[in-house]
Amino acid sequence: MRRFEAKDLIALATAPMNPDDHWYVDAEQASQYLVTNAHADETVIYASAPAVLIVGALVPTVNVTPVDGDALQNTSLCTDAAWKIQKSWSAAEGYRVYLEPPFPNDRVSALSGGETLVTRRYFSGVHKGPAPIEVSQKLVHCLDIHYIPERNAYCRLDGNGDIEDVIRIMTLPIDEQLEGREVVTILRKDLDIYMAVADLALVIKFDFTRTVRGSFSGWNDLSRYHRDGEDLFYHGGSAARASFMHGAMVVRSQTTLAEQEEAWCRDFEVTLTGNMQFSKFTTAKMIAMSRRPLARFISSATSSKATCRGRYLPHSLGPRFSSASRRTQTTRSKTEASPAAELGTSSRTT
Repeated sequence: MRRFEAKDLIALATAPMNPDDHWYVDAEQASQYLVTNAHADETVIYASAPAVLIVGALVPTVNVTPVDGDALQNTSLCTDAAWKIQKSWSAAEGYRVYLEPPFPNDRVSALSGGETLVTRRYFSGVHKGPAPIEVSQKLVHCLDIHYIPERNAYCRLDGNGDIEDVIRIMTLPIDEQLEGREVVTILRKDLDIYMAVADLALVIKFDFTRTVRGSFSGWNDLSRYHRDGEDLFYHGGSAARASFMHGAMVVRSQTTLAEQEEAWCRDFEVTLTGNMQFSKFTTAKMIAMSRRPLARFISSATSSKATCRGRYLPHSLGPRFSSASRRTQTTRSKTEASPAAELGTSSRTT
């Protein structure tokens, strides 16, 4: 598995020192990164850095099948979208107080009924620096992963018992900027399973804007373009020492619910078969071990004429050893009583 490499994203976010560098007029090169990211083993679902903004959300598959590329490009997707207690009034319904999801179903949008992946809320007057990153708790719980502060990641144990990072929150090693340097990634296989089970698709909104800091004079004499792909839609333009690219992308699950059910069925049958075989082996071993001590005990008791209590032996052997025990105890009692009787007789005679 190939993990996320920060160098590729840093290259998109780091402006060259030379203001005449081709980097400034070629924001469209970022489209190659988006395609690569969509097929990577670890996918970027959020990135905020100089000249880079990537925000992902999950939407019902039916909303993007087929895709309205123009509408998707014009849809706003912000990281402050969250559940809230909404209050409204209308002549027809009067006063209402109700729970409103991040993307309400009553709105005509590809995001309607969707789920946020990353939320950033700023506690005014308390938080210092960038707003904290919150990852969807629904996603975290369904994937059964746990946040480990020292790794700054949501993790689980893999098949070898090692800690595996499933969702990572990282800070790009670049000079601190007002735009931020944060990146959130998720393992694609886990995202695919969640999307397949919930019948969701990943929508990524992106914006790449490049300008020479301190000398940008506006989008004059802009050369525009518009691109429509299968699931990638964007528009942009370039001018002297400046360019931008803005759009949206749909990333669909690489697995299906039927495939996940079939895989679970195979795993269950293998586990069940293994448990049955282990149970048979364990039962046979316990029977063999239980017979050996009993045989040794009976042999020892027979050769040494030892006695024991019948309740520790099988019912069929109990009475025999119990009778022997009683006879032995009676004989011993008579033997021990004789000296006492003789001593009493001699004393009476005296």
